Amino acid sequence: MAATFDDPEIPTVDYGDPALLSHDSAGPEANAVAWSLTAIAGLFLGLRVYCKYYGHRRLWWDDKILIASWVSNTAVSSSRPP
Repeated sequence: MAATFDDPEIPTVDYGDPALLSHDSAGPEANAVAWSLTAIAGLFLGLRVYCKYYGHRRLWWDDKILIASWVSNTAVSSSRPP
């Protein structure tokens, strides 16, 4: 038998006035973490491309995938609201 919302066996929780609830957000911290990790990844990717270039080696498919994913990550990080 399916329970209905007025079933006395289902406990209800009264949260009170929504205006009194905490409205703290972890958005700024998440944004800072996303940009920090993007910067660290960009640093290592830049060093990898630099070593490939000055070592006279070509960029292979894995390097191109890393560059594309870093560009995608940068686009996602920049689209986050502050």
